[in-house]
Amino acid sequence: MKKLFILMSLIVQLFGVSDLEYDTAIQNEKNPLVKQTLKCEKEATNHKDYGNPQICIDSANLYEAKKTLSNNEKSDYGEAYNNAGIMYTFGKNNKDYIQAYKMFLKAYNIGYGESHPDVMVKLGYFNDNGKGTKQNKILAYKYYFEAAKLGNIPAQNNLDILCKESSWACK
Repeated sequence: MKKLFILMSLIVQLFGVSDLEYDTAIQNEKNPLVKQTLKCEKEATNHKDYGNPQICIDSANLYEAKKTLSNNEKSDYGEAYNNAGIMYTFGKNNKDYIQAYKMFLKAYNIGYGESHPDVMVKLGYFNDNGKGTKQNKILAYKYYFEAAKLGNIPAQNNLDILCKESSWACK
């Protein structure tokens, strides 16, 4: 089962999956956790309106309820919050920067940023620009710096800009 889920995730990342393929996989899936994860992935790939973030929050809640998580499940747990944050950031009908910031922060706090530094870039951006949280250049620096240490180019660029504009935050 785990191998099938990993294979499906890889196929989604490489080639994308149509709504019909997602619907078939969701309908045939017996494991409630995998089923909810697939629903979240389907919602997150709907770039017309960025879907309903609650579906991904429900997925994260299922992971949170488990006692122990495999490494893949830990990544999916963080990804669920990250996807919800993206939906709150860009959603047509559910744009809410405060909720987006909270979702990215949850993803970061469960360790998702260690392998996906883009979540740190998002937190840096939100703090840098006061979106969803009070503007805090020092926290922006912290998140950009952490992501830049992992080789994230946008974080390095944002860090350079921040340090030129607010050199006091970079000392």
